[in-house]
Amino acid sequence: MQCLSCAEPIKAGWRFCPACGAILMPERVQEQRRVAVLFVDLVASTKLAKSYGSEEYFDLMGEILTVLAGEIEALDGHVVQFQGDAVLAAFGLTKTHSDDSLRALKAAKACLTAIENYGTRVGLELEGRAGVDTDDATTGWVGKELTLFGNVVNLSRRLSSAAEPGEVLVSERTRESTRQHAQFMVAHSRIIRDYTEERGPYRLMNFRLAKSDSTPTPFQGRRNELRWLENLWSRAQQHNQPIQAQIVGAPGSGKSRLLQEFTLRLEQEARCIILHPKQVKLETSTLERLTAHESLVVVLEHAEQFEAAALAQLTALRGKATLILHHRCSPAVGLETLRLTGLGFIETRALLESLGGPQPVSLIQRWLEVSAGNPWLLERLGRASLEPNFQADSTKLPETAARAVLERLDELPRSARETLSAAALFADGVFTGALEAILNRDVSADMEQLLESGWFAELLPSVITNEREFVFTLPVVRSTAATLTPLKGKKLLHFGLAVWFLERDAVKAREHMRQSNEVKPSRVRLIKQRPAPLEHVESSVSPDVTQIQ
Repeated sequence: MQCLSCAEPIKAGWRFCPACGAILMPERVQEQRRVAVLFVDLVASTKLAKSYGSEEYFDLMGEILTVLAGEIEALDGHVVQFQGDAVLAAFGLTKTHSDDSLRALKAAKACLTAIENYGTRVGLELEGRAGVDTDDATTGWVGKELTLFGNVVNLSRRLSSAAEPGEVLVSERTRESTRQHAQFMVAHSRIIRDYTEERGPYRLMNFRLAKSDSTPTPFQGRRNELRWLENLWSRAQQHNQPIQAQIVGAPGSGKSRLLQEFTLRLEQEARCIILHPKQVKLETSTLERLTAHESLVVVLEHAEQFEAAALAQLTALRGKATLILHHRCSPAVGLETLRLTGLGFIETRALLESLGGPQPVSLIQRWLEVSAGNPWLLERLGRASLEPNFQADSTKLPETAARAVLERLDELPRSARETLSAAALFADGVFTGALEAILNRDVSADMEQLLESGWFAELLPSVITNEREFVFTLPVVRSTAATLTPLKGKKLLHFGLAVWFLERDAVKAREHMRQSNEVKPSRVRLIKQRPAPLEHVESSVSPDVTQIQ
């Protein structure tokens, strides 16, 4: 990549050119994301504008919109646009949370309260109204602005227009995803223009009191792995010298939890220290402090970011019982390695039942299939089973797992997510040459970052000469990453892969051509004008609603 102003080489993720200081244009990456869109509007703003001069009204609206933006961003929402006296915001656009719809509702209520409080402070009667919808949208950059398009934007605006002053109206999708945390009442009298086929809308009444969840993550299985670590420590004590080893596994495979359990068991025998490259550097003073302890266990988080020379100096200084454990996603050469894989059925059952009590065997098997035995995903699914409306035959398990994975993927730069999404279209092996051909850019930096993050593992040797080959470490990561690419993009990418494989693997070329032909563009929904259904009544609302948190 090069700066458009001075042609200086730049790296993905840089915002400014180090040579000329020019602002670098953001990556033109389109993604398909499930978002909760909030539209907040100020009531009777036209009447208010007539009583002020243009400059005074500008200052007034600027202060109000700044207050609203603060309420939205406090809940990790992203302000997409200011539209006159209204704010369009999205939750899940820049960072995914499992409760994005709930965050949007809380932000809507907070915005309406903030408008009233601001009016009281300046001596004006100000009121707002809001609409919230949750659905898939295509997101990306237009010019220098991150924005989104889809029915979810239009419906949230229509819901806000139909709301009464001080009211929040939500769609059925938003209500279904938040009904265990909030109380609603169907608003029969509201007609949503252009969306009369939608059920509802629903008026937000209140939030339910949240149950505090202080249950620590239970430790299940991994007995053989603990025994392996204990044997290493015994060898270090027996020979009275440093021993280095590494623990390798996909994200969420339980590396940190295993090391936590191991160090807790050694509290009375040795001094256990956890070092993170962002918190401490292995400088001379640090190394001298580490050499003062008789028995020492050092855990190196993200060990690949520590300098090899400093680690060599540590082992040279320590002539005592020392165990240095490298916490890695990708293995290093020359170290004893413990590779963590997914839990089996017995460990999965023990983990889930420690969270939510006895579970049906069929449900445990379903959880195991969705998570591939990944302890972190199993914990997320197990805690989801504690929700009041959870059903044993729930079809939302893959969606719950996907939202959890998206939370982790959002830690990556957009270029790396684009590379990961394109890689998800491969049937098995992922080849860097094919990725560069369809994305039309160098992906080596992205692949190294994805390797360090643990989402990929490299296959050696590659089945195609002079090409690096990778595989996904978790199936759910592949399926989730594939959803980030819009349908139009999938069609073009499959066609590009078919062309690339044509001279290398005829079978894969035909498979990608078939998939390119099977991708159909999404159809535009025809809106039929008919009265909103009146027979549907929300029965879960009790007369004595709880107070807003």
